[in-house]
Amino acid sequence: SCRKTDSVGRFGGEEFLILAPHTGKKGVLKTAEKLRDIVAKYKFTGKFGDALITFSAGISSFPDDGQSAEEVIGKADELMYKSKKAGKNRISVG
Repeated sequence: SCRKTDSVGRFGGEEFLILAPHTGKKGVLKTAEKLRDIVAKYKFTGKFGDALITFSAGISSFPDDGQSAEEVIGKADELMYKSKKAGKNRISVG
């Protein structure tokens, strides 16, 4: 559900990172909300039965939220935890 120009990968145990070059925060928010909706509606089937999964996310961008990859990722991480504290299954934008 991402564009061919986006890069998606695991970034830690339960965290994923999406790099969306040349995309403003509004565009990224639209994509993230679409992904959140797709994941929430998908019935995951596994060894121990079916599960419904949700996710929380934080959106940050360069150079608005940092001058280095570490700063931008750190801001996104901070915003993700803000989403979790606010009730989970939501997206916070920097």
